[in-house]
Amino acid sequence: MNTYLLLVLLKMTLLVSLLICFYRMVLQRLTFYKEIRLYFLTGMVLAAGLPFVQFQIQPTLAPEVAPQWIHDIPSISAIALPAREIGNTTIQTLFQPGNMIYIWIAGILFLMIRFGIRILSYLRLKRKSIPVSTMDATVYHLDDLQTPFSFGKNIFINTTAWGSKAYQQILHHEYIHVKERHSVDVLFAEVVTILNWYNPLAWMLKKAIRENLEFLTDDIMLQRGLDPKSYQYLLLQAAGPHRFSFAPAFNYHSLKSRIIMMNKNKSHSLHRIKFLLLLPVMLFLTLAFRFIQNEYPVTSIFDNNIVSPEPVFWPQDTVPKKDKNNKSHFSYNGFN
Repeated sequence: MNTYLLLVLLKMTLLVSLLICFYRMVLQRLTFYKEIRLYFLTGMVLAAGLPFVQFQIQPTLAPEVAPQWIHDIPSISAIALPAREIGNTTIQTLFQPGNMIYIWIAGILFLMIRFGIRILSYLRLKRKSIPVSTMDATVYHLDDLQTPFSFGKNIFINTTAWGSKAYQQILHHEYIHVKERHSVDVLFAEVVTILNWYNPLAWMLKKAIRENLEFLTDDIMLQRGLDPKSYQYLLLQAAGPHRFSFAPAFNYHSLKSRIIMMNKNKSHSLHRIKFLLLLPVMLFLTLAFRFIQNEYPVTSIFDNNIVSPEPVFWPQDTVPKKDKNNKSHFSYNGFN
């Protein structure tokens, strides 16, 4: 595992942790569900892409080029693997391939296999189900009393287990998931969780993303004139376990939180300014992600022969400075 991959994992861990911590501390009790969904999507894109971007503000031998406050922000690359400790036996033992990269890859492979099994289970269920409607979304009839759910453009429900009114409300609920393409958020959260399986906060992030999607769907349902009490009673009836666990569905895991948020007063529009509190934190992290070339050699930490970078010599002025004490012997009339 070279230093590049180690730093990528460290940066990704920090970004994912920041994403969920800021939500829990600042945004969780707000009712701006659409804005929070955009926050999660943008944050996951940055968490997946920003760690692979390397940039350098200036070489460390020319500190006068950049403002001093930038130099005061420590670089993660310099803190994680300083040059003076790369050759340390303890560091080499701690970051051996068998202790880190193989375990990380093994965890990813295990979760990818589990994810593939769930997809196959979904496809098998789709083949066994009977399509009953194919308009904007395809509705499939389930023979058992499995909890209704949707994935992609497909809705799965037992058409005979519900009354006419409840059936229409459940279809309306699941159609919102389909129309708003909530499956994209769910799949993206799965990818981020697989890459960060070692980080408990990544699993909390996935749960928060799915929970916010349910808050958003419930809010749309109530905005369209549905009675809150009858809708909450419907949630109690329809909630339960289901096979396709990572698809949006009526589930009882977040039922209490959903009812609390439905009865909560709408947040004032001025509270949207809280989203801006993340900007200075992101600026700090972005500067902390900068690459400082001369602080440590970019090489594998498992190399026994680590070559330090060659010193950088900045160009100097070769013209001799004028000596104020000595008068010039040059004459403008051409004579010495």
